[in-house]
Amino acid sequence: MAVLFVATAFASVAVAQSAIGFRTAEVSATEATVGENVTVSAEAVNVGDSQGGYTFEFQHNGTDLGTGWVTFENRRVTIPANDDRRISANVSFDQPGTYRIRVNENGAGVVRVRPASARVASVNDTQRRIDIIANGVSATEPTQFDIPASNRSVTLQRWTTTTGQSAFQQHLTEYTDPAEAPGSIPAPTDATLLGVIEFGSDDEVQGSTMRVAVDDAALANSTLERDAVTVYQRNGTAWEPLATSVVSDGANRTVYEAAATRGTTYAVGRMTPNITVGNASSVSTGSDGGVRLILDARLQNTGPVAGPYRGVLRVNGETVNATTVTVPAKGER
Repeated sequence: MAVLFVATAFASVAVAQSAIGFRTAEVSATEATVGENVTVSAEAVNVGDSQGGYTFEFQHNGTDLGTGWVTFENRRVTIPANDDRRISANVSFDQPGTYRIRVNENGAGVVRVRPASARVASVNDTQRRIDIIANGVSATEPTQFDIPASNRSVTLQRWTTTTGQSAFQQHLTEYTDPAEAPGSIPAPTDATLLGVIEFGSDDEVQGSTMRVAVDDAALANSTLERDAVTVYQRNGTAWEPLATSVVSDGANRTVYEAAATRGTTYAVGRMTPNITVGNASSVSTGSDGGVRLILDARLQNTGPVAGPYRGVLRVNGETVNATTVTVPAKGER
């Protein structure tokens, strides 16, 4: 009898597997206004030799830290072998408060949500743009914005505005070199300017109060006295002086406060009228009381601001009449 032995060989086969783990999460901003998007980014990595699926769960808690979690985005992705994947989700909040954000139970950051905020959007050597954002503020009461601190020679410190709306956006751009400001700026012969602030918005503005800090060195270089500095607002081709007062003096700078009546361009410094007399003529007529002399003249102001002119009529060196009139900027009287 023959016995047949059959040998069966088993070969082990390695099964390819994915090995995916969470790497990091972060928020694009730690401060935001009501209704403004904050971008949350998260990243996972696959160190295995096969692709695999991974779910990102984005959550935030309530306005009080530690309260229940709410999922605002749940996304599943495929991550190739030996690769990583980064995804982002946006979240916004309807109420002011402090919110903690996490992805797959890993902290991404804490966001403080305010009804109004001012933040620097861009900056270079001669200009700084500040974005003003409000959502959910009083439509009838002024909203105050504290501007991020700066050591620039002329800089906004505070902006308080009334718009008649509960949500609005404004843009303020500081120019430490007035020559770089857009539009027509008074010539050095008519003005000594320390800085210019340009206002921009698609929303209505009823009035604003600003606080502007001027460096002592800038004042000294300009030869202006501290109390001679005024804030002006543009009105067409002319400029209007605003009621300007010193609210603080120290730390090598003076802070001025001025109330504007419109959203426009503002200039900080000193402007002067430039009034000349032309086409003067006189007419004398007889009367029972003697001779009546009428003097007629045309006053022209080529300066950027309106100014007074005092006309004095003298006869044989004696003043017989005097009149003071205001001549509008870029106008005649």
